[in-house]
Amino acid sequence: MVHIPGTDRFLFMERPSGYHPDDSTTIAGFWDGPTTKWTHVFSPDGLFCCGHVLLDTGDVLIVGGHQANAGYPDGMKSVRTFNRSCTDLALRKRRDMGWRRWYPSATLLPDGRVLIMGGTQGVGAGTANNPFWELYDPRTNGIAPYAMRAAYLDGANQVYYPFNYVLPSGLLFTFCGRYGYILDWTTNTWRQEVPKLRGCCTTQFPFTGTSVMLGLYPENQYAVEIMLFGGSREMTTRNLSLTANRGANRLRLFWDAPTQSYSFQGWEEEYMTTGRVMPDAVLLPNNKVVVLNGANAGLAGDSASGGDSRANFPVLYAELYDPDLPKGNRFRQLASTPIARMYHSTACLTPNGTIIVAGCDRCYRFEVYPGWEFIPSPSKAEYRVEIFTPPYVYNVVPKPSIVRTDSDTMPYGGSFRLTYAFPSAVGGGPGGAPIVGARGAASFPPGGVGNGGVGSLRVTRAVLVAPCSCTHSYNTHQRLVGLTILSDNPATGQLTVRGPPDINTAPPGMYMLFLLNGDVYSRASWVTLVRPA
Repeated sequence: MVHIPGTDRFLFMERPSGYHPDDSTTIAGFWDGPTTKWTHVFSPDGLFCCGHVLLDTGDVLIVGGHQANAGYPDGMKSVRTFNRSCTDLALRKRRDMGWRRWYPSATLLPDGRVLIMGGTQGVGAGTANNPFWELYDPRTNGIAPYAMRAAYLDGANQVYYPFNYVLPSGLLFTFCGRYGYILDWTTNTWRQEVPKLRGCCTTQFPFTGTSVMLGLYPENQYAVEIMLFGGSREMTTRNLSLTANRGANRLRLFWDAPTQSYSFQGWEEEYMTTGRVMPDAVLLPNNKVVVLNGANAGLAGDSASGGDSRANFPVLYAELYDPDLPKGNRFRQLASTPIARMYHSTACLTPNGTIIVAGCDRCYRFEVYPGWEFIPSPSKAEYRVEIFTPPYVYNVVPKPSIVRTDSDTMPYGGSFRLTYAFPSAVGGGPGGAPIVGARGAASFPPGGVGNGGVGSLRVTRAVLVAPCSCTHSYNTHQRLVGLTILSDNPATGQLTVRGPPDINTAPPGMYMLFLLNGDVYSRASWVTLVRPA
Protein backbone atom coordinates (compact mmCIF):
# COMPACT_ATOMS: atom_id res chain seq x y z
CA MET A 1 0.00 0.00 0.00
CA VAL A 2 1.31 3.45 -0.99
CA HIS A 3 -0.08 6.84 0.02
CA ILE A 4 -0.48 8.92 -3.15
CA PRO A 5 0.94 12.35 -2.20
CA GLY A 6 -1.35 15.36 -2.18
CA THR A 7 -4.43 13.17 -1.81
CA ASP A 8 -6.38 10.96 0.57
CA ARG A 9 -5.90 8.05 -1.85
CA PHE A 10 -3.92 4.86 -1.35
CA LEU A 11 -2.53 2.65 -4.10
CA PHE A 12 -2.94 -1.07 -3.43
CA MET A 13 -1.00 -3.88 -5.15
CA GLU A 14 -1.36 -7.63 -4.64
CA ARG A 15 -0.91 -11.11 -6.03
CA PRO A 16 -3.31 -12.50 -8.68
CA SER A 17 -5.83 -14.13 -6.36
CA GLY A 18 -9.18 -14.37 -8.10
CA TYR A 19 -10.95 -13.51 -4.84
CA HIS A 20 -11.91 -9.91 -5.54
CA PRO A 21 -15.38 -9.03 -4.23
CA ASP A 22 -16.30 -7.68 -7.69
CA ASP A 23 -14.81 -10.74 -9.47
CA SER A 24 -12.11 -8.60 -11.08
CA THR A 25 -8.70 -10.07 -11.87
CA THR A 26 -6.76 -6.80 -11.66
CA ILE A 27 -3.87 -6.65 -9.18
CA ALA A 28 -3.65 -2.90 -8.59
CA GLY A 29 -6.00 -0.04 -7.80
CA PHE A 30 -6.49 2.90 -5.51
CA TRP A 31 -8.89 3.49 -2.64
CA ASP A 32 -10.24 6.98 -2.01
CA GLY A 33 -10.70 7.73 1.69
CA PRO A 34 -13.41 10.41 1.60
CA THR A 35 -15.66 8.43 -0.75
CA THR A 36 -14.41 4.88 0.04
CA LYS A 37 -14.52 4.33 -3.72
CA TRP A 38 -12.23 1.78 -5.38
CA THR A 39 -10.69 2.34 -8.85
CA HIS A 40 -8.96 -0.44 -10.75
CA VAL A 41 -5.52 0.21 -12.25
CA PHE A 42 -3.84 -1.78 -15.05
CA SER A 43 -0.50 -3.46 -14.37
CA PRO A 44 1.78 -4.67 -17.20
CA ASP A 45 3.13 -7.62 -15.20
CA GLY A 46 3.24 -9.43 -11.87
CA LEU A 47 3.46 -7.25 -8.75
CA PHE A 48 3.37 -9.91 -6.03
CA CYS A 49 6.25 -9.23 -3.54
CA CYS A 50 7.41 -6.09 -5.36
CA GLY A 51 9.10 -3.15 -3.63
CA HIS A 52 8.16 0.52 -3.95
CA VAL A 53 8.93 4.05 -2.86
CA LEU A 54 7.83 7.60 -3.68
CA LEU A 55 9.85 9.76 -6.05
CA ASP A 56 10.54 13.45 -5.41
CA THR A 57 7.89 14.25 -8.05
CA GLY A 58 5.26 12.45 -5.94
CA ASP A 59 4.93 9.62 -8.44
CA VAL A 60 5.18 6.03 -7.19
CA LEU A 61 8.11 3.84 -8.26
CA ILE A 62 7.51 0.07 -8.19
CA VAL A 63 10.36 -2.42 -8.68
CA GLY A 64 10.56 -6.21 -8.94
CA GLY A 65 7.73 -8.60 -8.30
CA HIS A 66 6.75 -12.11 -9.29
CA GLN A 67 7.34 -14.67 -11.99
CA ALA A 68 4.71 -15.16 -14.69
CA ASN A 69 1.47 -16.17 -13.01
CA ALA A 70 -2.30 -16.16 -13.62
CA GLY A 71 -1.97 -14.42 -16.99
CA TYR A 72 0.45 -11.73 -15.81
CA PRO A 73 3.94 -11.68 -17.39
CA ASP A 74 7.09 -12.03 -15.29
CA GLY A 75 7.67 -8.78 -13.37
CA MET A 76 10.77 -9.64 -11.36
CA LYS A 77 13.04 -7.26 -13.31
CA SER A 78 10.50 -4.52 -13.99
CA VAL A 79 10.73 -0.84 -13.08
CA ARG A 80 7.30 0.84 -13.21
CA THR A 81 5.74 4.15 -12.20
CA PHE A 82 2.25 5.35 -11.24
CA ASN A 83 1.40 9.00 -11.75
CA ARG A 84 0.18 10.75 -8.61
CA SER A 85 -2.52 12.60 -10.57
CA CYS A 86 -4.42 9.29 -10.79
CA THR A 87 -5.65 10.30 -14.27
CA ASP A 88 -3.60 7.59 -15.99
CA LEU A 89 -5.17 4.39 -14.68
CA ALA A 90 -2.14 2.24 -15.40
CA LEU A 91 1.24 1.37 -14.00
CA ARG A 92 3.74 2.21 -16.74
CA LYS A 93 6.79 0.00 -17.26
CA ARG A 94 9.92 2.14 -17.69
CA ARG A 95 12.61 -0.48 -18.15
CA ASP A 96 14.13 -3.66 -16.72
CA MET A 97 16.61 -3.83 -13.89
CA GLY A 98 19.80 -5.79 -14.42
CA TRP A 99 18.73 -8.40 -11.87
CA ARG A 100 15.58 -10.29 -10.94
CA ARG A 101 14.24 -9.23 -7.54
CA TRP A 102 11.57 -10.78 -5.29
CA TYR A 103 11.27 -8.84 -1.99
CA PRO A 104 13.49 -5.84 -2.86
CA SER A 105 13.93 -2.67 -0.79
CA ALA A 106 13.67 0.67 -2.62
CA THR A 107 15.03 3.88 -1.05
CA LEU A 108 14.68 7.46 -2.31
CA LEU A 109 18.07 9.20 -2.16
CA PRO A 110 18.69 12.92 -1.61
CA ASP A 111 19.63 13.49 -5.27
CA GLY A 112 16.34 12.02 -6.53
CA ARG A 113 17.74 8.68 -7.59
CA VAL A 114 16.52 5.41 -6.06
CA LEU A 115 18.67 2.73 -4.45
CA ILE A 116 17.28 -0.75 -5.14
CA MET A 117 18.74 -3.40 -2.86
CA GLY A 118 18.05 -6.96 -1.82
CA GLY A 119 15.55 -9.52 -2.89
CA THR A 120 16.07 -13.00 -4.24
CA GLN A 121 16.61 -13.97 -7.87
CA GLY A 122 13.94 -16.65 -7.61
CA VAL A 123 10.59 -16.92 -5.87
CA GLY A 124 10.68 -17.84 -2.20
CA ALA A 125 13.12 -18.22 0.65
CA GLY A 126 16.22 -20.25 -0.13
CA THR A 127 16.65 -18.92 -3.68
CA ALA A 128 19.81 -16.96 -4.44
CA ASN A 129 20.07 -13.57 -2.74
CA ASN A 130 20.94 -10.75 -5.11
CA PRO A 131 24.70 -9.95 -5.13
CA PHE A 132 24.24 -6.41 -6.56
CA TRP A 133 22.36 -3.30 -5.60
CA GLU A 134 21.27 -0.93 -8.37
CA LEU A 135 20.95 2.83 -8.69
CA TYR A 136 17.99 3.99 -10.78
CA ASP A 137 17.72 7.54 -12.15
CA PRO A 138 14.08 8.40 -12.99
CA ARG A 139 15.16 11.48 -14.98
CA THR A 140 17.29 9.56 -17.47
CA ASN A 141 15.69 6.13 -16.97
CA GLY A 142 19.24 4.84 -16.50
CA ILE A 143 20.35 2.18 -14.07
CA ALA A 144 23.75 1.05 -12.78
CA PRO A 145 24.78 -1.99 -10.67
CA TYR A 146 27.07 -2.01 -7.63
CA ALA A 147 28.45 -5.05 -5.81
CA MET A 148 27.07 -5.91 -2.39
CA ARG A 149 29.45 -6.42 0.52
CA ALA A 150 29.98 -10.19 0.56
CA ALA A 151 30.01 -10.51 4.35
CA TYR A 152 26.70 -8.66 4.60
CA LEU A 153 25.11 -10.88 2.00
CA ASP A 154 26.45 -14.03 3.66
CA GLY A 155 24.80 -13.01 6.94
CA ALA A 156 21.39 -13.19 5.31
CA ASN A 157 20.43 -16.83 5.81
CA GLN A 158 17.01 -16.37 4.24
CA VAL A 159 15.62 -13.60 1.98
CA TYR A 160 17.88 -10.53 1.94
CA TYR A 161 15.33 -7.76 2.59
CA PRO A 162 17.08 -4.86 4.37
CA PHE A 163 15.72 -1.93 6.35
CA ASN A 164 17.35 1.16 4.76
CA TYR A 165 17.42 4.79 5.95
CA VAL A 166 19.08 7.88 4.52
CA LEU A 167 20.91 9.53 7.43
CA PRO A 168 21.31 13.30 7.97
CA SER A 169 24.98 12.84 7.09
CA GLY A 170 23.94 11.68 3.61
CA LEU A 171 25.17 8.16 4.29
CA LEU A 172 22.87 5.12 4.26
CA PHE A 173 22.01 2.96 7.26
CA THR A 174 21.23 -0.58 6.08
CA PHE A 175 20.26 -3.46 8.38
CA CYS A 176 19.07 -7.01 7.72
CA GLY A 177 18.39 -9.71 10.29
CA ARG A 178 21.22 -9.26 12.79
CA TYR A 179 23.76 -7.30 10.75
CA GLY A 180 24.07 -3.80 9.38
CA TYR A 181 26.42 -1.25 7.82
CA ILE A 182 26.85 2.43 7.14
CA LEU A 183 27.15 2.73 3.36
CA ASP A 184 28.45 5.63 1.30
CA TRP A 185 26.20 4.99 -1.67
CA THR A 186 27.96 7.62 -3.80
CA THR A 187 31.12 5.46 -3.94
CA ASN A 188 29.80 2.06 -2.78
CA THR A 189 32.09 2.28 0.24
CA TRP A 190 30.94 0.20 3.21
CA ARG A 191 32.19 2.62 5.83
CA GLN A 192 31.28 1.05 9.18
CA GLU A 193 29.72 -2.04 10.66
CA VAL A 194 26.64 -1.50 12.82
CA PRO A 195 26.50 -3.31 16.20
CA LYS A 196 25.18 -6.84 15.77
CA LEU A 197 21.71 -7.61 17.10
CA ARG A 198 22.14 -10.05 19.99
CA GLY A 199 19.58 -12.16 21.78
CA CYS A 200 17.08 -14.76 20.74
CA CYS A 201 15.68 -13.41 17.56
CA THR A 202 16.02 -11.80 14.16
CA THR A 203 13.82 -9.52 12.06
CA GLN A 204 14.56 -11.00 8.63
CA PHE A 205 12.01 -12.77 6.40
CA PRO A 206 10.43 -15.22 7.14
CA PHE A 207 11.13 -14.40 10.81
CA THR A 208 9.76 -10.99 9.99
CA GLY A 209 9.94 -7.96 12.27
CA THR A 210 9.56 -4.28 11.47
CA SER A 211 11.58 -1.09 11.88
CA VAL A 212 11.26 2.70 12.10
CA MET A 213 13.67 5.60 12.33
CA LEU A 214 12.39 7.88 15.08
CA GLY A 215 11.85 11.58 14.41
CA LEU A 216 14.75 13.88 13.49
CA TYR A 217 14.68 17.14 15.48
CA PRO A 218 16.74 20.35 15.22
CA GLU A 219 17.11 20.79 18.99
CA ASN A 220 19.27 17.64 19.20
CA GLN A 221 21.08 18.20 15.89
CA TYR A 222 18.88 15.64 14.09
CA ALA A 223 20.25 12.74 16.13
CA VAL A 224 19.32 9.31 14.76
CA GLU A 225 17.60 6.49 16.62
CA ILE A 226 16.61 3.25 14.86
CA MET A 227 13.96 0.88 16.23
CA LEU A 228 13.36 -2.82 15.57
CA PHE A 229 10.11 -4.45 16.69
CA GLY A 230 9.25 -8.14 16.88
CA GLY A 231 10.41 -10.97 14.65
CA SER A 232 11.18 -14.53 15.64
CA ARG A 233 13.85 -17.16 16.23
CA GLU A 234 15.64 -18.51 13.17
CA MET A 235 14.69 -22.02 14.26
CA THR A 236 10.98 -21.47 13.60
CA THR A 237 11.33 -23.08 10.18
CA ARG A 238 11.06 -26.34 12.13
CA ASN A 239 8.64 -25.21 14.82
CA LEU A 240 5.75 -23.15 13.47
CA SER A 241 4.12 -22.93 16.89
CA LEU A 242 7.06 -21.13 18.53
CA THR A 243 5.99 -17.85 20.10
CA ALA A 244 7.05 -14.66 18.29
CA ASN A 245 9.56 -12.21 19.73
CA ARG A 246 8.43 -9.55 22.24
CA GLY A 247 11.67 -7.65 21.82
CA ALA A 248 11.92 -4.00 20.83
CA ASN A 249 15.50 -2.86 20.19
CA ARG A 250 16.70 0.75 19.98
CA LEU A 251 20.02 1.91 18.54
CA ARG A 252 21.38 5.44 18.98
CA LEU A 253 23.84 6.81 16.41
CA PHE A 254 26.23 9.67 17.20
CA TRP A 255 27.79 11.60 14.31
CA ASP A 256 31.35 12.89 14.64
CA ALA A 257 31.88 15.60 12.03
CA PRO A 258 35.72 15.77 12.25
CA THR A 259 36.11 12.05 11.50
CA GLN A 260 32.99 11.82 9.32
CA SER A 261 31.97 8.66 11.16
CA TYR A 262 29.40 7.33 13.61
CA SER A 263 29.70 5.86 17.06
CA PHE A 264 26.99 3.69 18.57
CA GLN A 265 25.52 3.31 22.02
CA GLY A 266 24.52 -0.29 21.22
CA TRP A 267 21.13 -1.96 20.96
CA GLU A 268 18.93 -1.35 24.02
CA GLU A 269 16.28 -4.06 24.39
CA GLU A 270 12.88 -3.69 25.97
CA TYR A 271 9.66 -5.60 25.52
CA MET A 272 6.32 -5.12 23.81
CA THR A 273 3.14 -6.28 25.52
CA THR A 274 3.14 -9.40 23.33
CA GLY A 275 5.30 -11.15 20.75
CA ARG A 276 4.68 -10.28 17.11
CA VAL A 277 5.93 -11.73 13.85
CA MET A 278 4.95 -9.68 10.75
CA PRO A 279 3.99 -6.50 12.68
CA ASP A 280 3.66 -3.05 11.14
CA ALA A 281 4.90 0.13 12.83
CA VAL A 282 3.41 3.57 12.12
CA LEU A 283 5.26 6.69 13.28
CA LEU A 284 2.75 9.29 14.47
CA PRO A 285 3.35 13.06 14.07
CA ASN A 286 4.17 13.22 17.81
CA ASN A 287 7.03 10.68 17.42
CA LYS A 288 5.12 7.89 19.13
CA VAL A 289 4.84 4.57 17.33
CA VAL A 290 1.71 2.46 16.88
CA VAL A 291 2.68 -1.21 16.53
CA LEU A 292 -0.12 -3.35 15.13
CA ASN A 293 -0.86 -6.41 12.96
CA GLY A 294 1.08 -9.65 12.98
CA ALA A 295 0.84 -13.02 14.68
CA ASN A 296 2.02 -14.46 17.98
CA ALA A 297 3.37 -17.67 16.44
CA GLY A 298 4.80 -18.93 13.16
CA LEU A 299 6.34 -17.34 10.11
CA ALA A 300 5.71 -15.06 7.15
CA GLY A 301 4.81 -16.67 3.84
CA ASP A 302 2.71 -19.54 2.57
CA SER A 303 2.79 -23.12 3.78
CA ALA A 304 4.11 -25.80 1.46
CA SER A 305 0.95 -27.83 1.99
CA GLY A 306 -1.31 -25.78 -0.21
CA GLY A 307 -0.99 -22.07 0.34
CA ASP A 308 -2.36 -21.69 3.85
CA SER A 309 -0.96 -19.35 6.48
CA ARG A 310 2.34 -20.26 8.12
CA ALA A 311 1.29 -18.28 11.21
CA ASN A 312 -1.29 -18.74 13.93
CA PHE A 313 -2.74 -16.69 16.79
CA PRO A 314 -3.10 -13.26 15.17
CA VAL A 315 -2.50 -10.32 17.51
CA LEU A 316 -5.78 -8.43 17.32
CA TYR A 317 -4.86 -5.34 19.33
CA ALA A 318 -2.52 -2.42 18.70
CA GLU A 319 0.00 -1.02 21.15
CA LEU A 320 1.68 2.34 21.59
CA TYR A 321 5.42 2.92 22.01
CA ASP A 322 6.43 6.20 23.64
CA PRO A 323 10.21 6.71 23.27
CA ASP A 324 10.23 9.54 25.85
CA LEU A 325 8.97 7.47 28.77
CA PRO A 326 11.33 5.56 31.10
CA LYS A 327 12.48 2.15 29.94
CA GLY A 328 9.99 -0.49 31.08
CA ASN A 329 7.02 1.88 30.75
CA ARG A 330 7.15 2.73 27.06
CA PHE A 331 4.49 0.28 25.79
CA ARG A 332 0.77 0.35 26.46
CA GLN A 333 -2.04 -1.66 24.92
CA LEU A 334 -4.59 0.10 22.71
CA ALA A 335 -7.85 -1.17 21.27
CA SER A 336 -8.51 -4.28 19.21
CA THR A 337 -10.03 -5.30 15.90
CA PRO A 338 -12.01 -8.39 14.89
CA ILE A 339 -9.96 -8.77 11.68
CA ALA A 340 -6.70 -10.75 11.53
CA ARG A 341 -3.81 -8.94 9.83
CA MET A 342 -0.86 -11.27 9.26
CA TYR A 343 1.14 -11.97 6.06
CA HIS A 344 0.88 -9.16 3.46
CA SER A 345 -0.88 -6.73 5.79
CA THR A 346 -0.20 -3.00 5.68
CA ALA A 347 -0.73 0.15 7.75
CA CYS A 348 -0.27 3.79 6.74
CA LEU A 349 -0.69 7.19 8.37
CA THR A 350 -3.42 9.34 6.80
CA PRO A 351 -3.45 13.16 6.49
CA ASN A 352 -5.73 13.50 9.52
CA GLY A 353 -3.47 11.36 11.69
CA THR A 354 -5.53 8.18 11.67
CA ILE A 355 -4.12 4.91 10.34
CA ILE A 356 -5.52 2.99 7.40
CA VAL A 357 -5.09 -0.77 7.90
CA ALA A 358 -5.55 -3.24 5.05
CA GLY A 359 -4.63 -6.62 3.67
CA CYS A 360 -3.90 -10.13 4.93
CA ASP A 361 -2.99 -13.04 2.70
CA ARG A 362 -3.98 -16.62 3.52
CA CYS A 363 -6.06 -15.30 6.42
CA TYR A 364 -9.16 -17.46 6.17
CA ARG A 365 -7.95 -20.46 8.21
CA PHE A 366 -5.77 -20.27 11.34
CA GLU A 367 -5.78 -20.86 15.08
CA VAL A 368 -6.94 -18.16 17.50
CA TYR A 369 -6.51 -17.87 21.26
CA PRO A 370 -9.67 -18.89 23.19
CA GLY A 371 -11.89 -15.94 23.98
CA TRP A 372 -10.48 -13.66 21.25
CA GLU A 373 -13.36 -12.38 19.11
CA PHE A 374 -12.68 -12.23 15.39
CA ILE A 375 -14.50 -12.29 12.07
CA PRO A 376 -12.77 -14.65 9.59
CA SER A 377 -11.93 -13.44 6.11
CA PRO A 378 -14.48 -14.61 3.54
CA SER A 379 -11.62 -15.82 1.31
CA LYS A 380 -7.87 -16.42 1.29
CA ALA A 381 -7.33 -12.73 0.57
CA GLU A 382 -8.62 -10.06 2.96
CA TYR A 383 -10.35 -7.08 1.29
CA ARG A 384 -11.84 -5.30 4.29
CA VAL A 385 -10.27 -1.92 5.09
CA GLU A 386 -10.19 -0.38 8.57
CA ILE A 387 -9.36 2.98 10.08
CA PHE A 388 -7.52 2.87 13.40
CA THR A 389 -7.83 6.11 15.37
CA PRO A 390 -5.03 6.88 17.84
CA PRO A 391 -6.24 8.51 21.07
CA TYR A 392 -4.72 11.90 20.17
CA VAL A 393 -7.18 12.32 17.30
CA TYR A 394 -10.14 12.25 19.72
CA ASN A 395 -8.73 15.04 21.89
CA VAL A 396 -10.23 17.78 19.69
CA VAL A 397 -10.38 20.77 22.06
CA PRO A 398 -6.65 21.66 22.02
CA LYS A 399 -6.11 20.50 18.45
CA PRO A 400 -4.53 23.14 16.19
CA SER A 401 -5.88 23.54 12.67
CA ILE A 402 -3.89 24.78 9.67
CA VAL A 403 -6.05 27.47 8.05
CA ARG A 404 -3.74 28.23 5.12
CA THR A 405 -0.11 28.26 4.08
CA ASP A 406 1.54 31.11 2.20
CA SER A 407 3.02 28.65 -0.29
CA ASP A 408 2.82 24.98 -1.23
CA THR A 409 6.62 24.74 -1.41
CA MET A 410 8.97 24.99 1.57
CA PRO A 411 12.56 26.24 1.14
CA TYR A 412 15.51 24.43 2.66
CA GLY A 413 16.82 26.52 5.56
CA GLY A 414 14.42 29.37 4.74
CA SER A 415 11.29 30.72 6.40
CA PHE A 416 7.82 29.36 5.71
CA ARG A 417 4.66 31.08 6.95
CA LEU A 418 1.24 29.69 7.74
CA THR A 419 -1.91 30.58 9.63
CA TYR A 420 -3.48 28.35 12.26
CA ALA A 421 -6.49 28.39 14.56
CA PHE A 422 -7.98 26.65 17.64
CA PRO A 423 -10.00 24.55 18.01
CA SER A 424 -10.17 22.38 14.87
CA ALA A 425 -13.26 20.72 13.50
CA VAL A 426 -13.92 17.21 14.66
CA GLY A 427 -12.27 14.75 12.26
CA GLY A 428 -13.06 11.24 11.21
CA GLY A 429 -11.61 8.93 8.63
CA PRO A 430 -9.29 10.06 5.85
CA GLY A 431 -10.45 13.36 4.41
CA GLY A 432 -12.74 13.99 7.37
CA ALA A 433 -15.04 11.14 6.32
CA PRO A 434 -16.94 9.23 8.98
CA ILE A 435 -14.92 6.46 10.57
CA VAL A 436 -16.06 3.11 9.16
CA GLY A 437 -15.20 -0.09 10.97
CA ALA A 438 -12.85 1.66 13.40
CA ARG A 439 -12.17 0.28 16.84
CA GLY A 440 -8.98 2.14 17.60
CA ALA A 441 -9.76 4.41 20.51
CA ALA A 442 -7.84 4.00 23.72
CA SER A 443 -9.40 5.07 27.00
CA PHE A 444 -7.56 8.33 27.66
CA PRO A 445 -9.40 11.05 29.61
CA PRO A 446 -10.39 14.15 27.61
CA GLY A 447 -7.63 16.70 27.69
CA GLY A 448 -5.29 14.24 29.32
CA VAL A 449 -3.01 13.24 26.46
CA GLY A 450 0.50 14.62 26.78
CA ASN A 451 0.76 18.29 27.73
CA GLY A 452 -1.86 19.47 25.24
CA GLY A 453 -4.83 19.42 27.59
CA VAL A 454 -7.88 21.63 27.66
CA GLY A 455 -6.97 25.28 28.18
CA SER A 456 -3.51 24.95 26.65
CA LEU A 457 -4.03 26.48 23.22
CA ARG A 458 -0.60 26.86 21.71
CA VAL A 459 1.50 25.36 18.94
CA THR A 460 4.42 23.54 20.51
CA ARG A 461 5.89 21.93 17.40
CA ALA A 462 5.67 21.70 13.60
CA VAL A 463 6.78 18.58 11.75
CA LEU A 464 7.01 17.13 8.26
CA VAL A 465 5.96 13.50 7.77
CA ALA A 466 6.67 11.66 4.54
CA PRO A 467 3.79 9.73 2.92
CA CYS A 468 3.72 5.98 3.42
CA SER A 469 5.03 3.19 1.21
CA CYS A 470 4.36 -0.02 3.15
CA THR A 471 4.98 -3.62 2.15
CA HIS A 472 6.10 -6.81 3.91
CA SER A 473 6.00 -5.23 7.37
CA TYR A 474 8.21 -2.27 6.45
CA ASN A 475 7.49 1.31 5.37
CA THR A 476 10.31 2.20 2.99
CA HIS A 477 9.42 5.92 2.91
CA GLN A 478 8.56 6.64 6.56
CA ARG A 479 10.27 9.78 7.90
CA LEU A 480 9.52 12.52 10.44
CA VAL A 481 11.47 15.80 10.51
CA GLY A 482 10.95 18.50 13.11
CA LEU A 483 10.99 22.17 12.09
CA THR A 484 12.35 25.14 14.02
CA ILE A 485 9.63 27.64 15.03
CA LEU A 486 11.00 31.11 14.23
CA SER A 487 8.00 33.15 15.39
CA ASP A 488 4.48 32.61 16.65
CA ASN A 489 1.71 35.16 17.16
CA PRO A 490 -1.16 33.38 18.93
CA ALA A 491 -3.36 36.46 18.63
CA THR A 492 -3.33 36.34 14.82
CA GLY A 493 -2.44 32.68 14.36
CA GLN A 494 0.62 33.59 12.31
CA LEU A 495 3.40 31.02 12.55
CA THR A 496 6.78 31.07 10.82
CA VAL A 497 8.98 27.99 10.70
CA ARG A 498 12.35 27.23 9.17
CA GLY A 499 12.58 24.54 6.51
CA PRO A 500 14.87 21.52 6.98
CA PRO A 501 18.59 22.34 6.75
CA ASP A 502 19.45 20.18 3.74
CA ILE A 503 18.42 17.42 1.37
CA ASN A 504 20.03 14.72 3.51
CA THR A 505 17.91 15.51 6.55
CA ALA A 506 14.74 15.62 4.44
CA PRO A 507 15.11 14.37 0.85
CA PRO A 508 13.16 16.46 -1.70
CA GLY A 509 9.57 15.51 -2.32
CA MET A 510 6.07 15.90 -0.93
CA TYR A 511 5.42 15.86 2.81
CA MET A 512 2.52 16.23 5.20
CA LEU A 513 2.92 19.28 7.47
CA PHE A 514 1.43 18.80 10.95
CA LEU A 515 1.15 21.24 13.86
CA LEU A 516 1.19 19.91 17.41
CA ASN A 517 -0.08 21.09 20.76
CA GLY A 518 1.79 18.77 23.08
CA ASP A 519 1.01 15.28 21.81
CA VAL A 520 -2.15 16.34 19.95
CA TYR A 521 -1.73 17.04 16.25
CA SER A 522 -3.62 18.79 13.47
CA ARG A 523 -4.80 17.50 10.15
CA ALA A 524 -1.96 17.83 7.65
CA SER A 525 -1.41 20.26 4.81
CA TRP A 526 0.71 19.14 1.86
CA VAL A 527 3.99 20.92 1.12
CA THR A 528 6.82 20.15 -1.29
CA LEU A 529 10.53 20.37 -0.59
CA VAL A 530 12.19 21.35 -3.86
CA ARG A 531 15.84 20.56 -4.47
CA PRO A 532 17.92 23.79 -4.45
CA ALA A 533 19.08 24.90 -7.89
